[in-house]
Amino acid sequence: MKIPLCLPALLLGLLMPPSARAATFFYAQPYRDRTGNPFWQGVLDGTMYLEDFEDRQLNTPYVTGFGGATYQTKSTPNVDGDDGRVDGRGQGFTWNSFALGAGRENIRFDFSPNADGLLPKYAGAVLFGFVSAEVGLDLYQPILVYDATGNEITGGKWQVQVPKLVDGVSERMADRFAAIYNEHGISRIVFPGTHVVDHLTYGYAIPEPSSGALLLGALGAALNRRRRGRA
Repeated sequence: MKIPLCLPALLLGLLMPPSARAATFFYAQPYRDRTGNPFWQGVLDGTMYLEDFEDRQLNTPYVTGFGGATYQTKSTPNVDGDDGRVDGRGQGFTWNSFALGAGRENIRFDFSPNADGLLPKYAGAVLFGFVSAEVGLDLYQPILVYDATGNEITGGKWQVQVPKLVDGVSERMADRFAAIYNEHGISRIVFPGTHVVDHLTYGYAIPEPSSGALLLGALGAALNRRRRGRA
């Protein structure tokens, strides 16, 4: 089954509160390795940071993680290419709330200003999980993003739809990258109810994107939610 890398949804700005309409959203699916990251050229240029947790630490600068720790089990997903092979296995380390045992919190990353006093303008991560296409169930993963003053800029309305896969398709095809740009800076990103994230990516500038590599100013999940509300 072929899953498109991006989906046009140009009406998202109408569905978000005014504080979010200046934001830009990025989405890539399937996410197989770091070269599929919409910010990869920025990582190469040194204007973006990518933390893959493969050294079992969160040690990229200007960020602190909460609600999880680096973790690896055979039953938890990981970005496919982190073991050096894109083969559908996806073995490696992630930021995972299961590492904390009982009383799990929401996964959260707080950003501090860099040496120039700037907060990152871009932030995102890889999400995992899927639902069977045969079930017909619509599930969504919320993401909360806060600006430099501590305000949640999307009004709690940024939700990424969990992909649907048919039987026989590798679950790695549902791995997806979701991120946001806010010109006034990002102080925090939270993944409520999400127990595993990988490839935390954040920073300050990216080159002009190539067509088809990312989803700009729109999220298919928001449009699907709007259609569902009209039913």
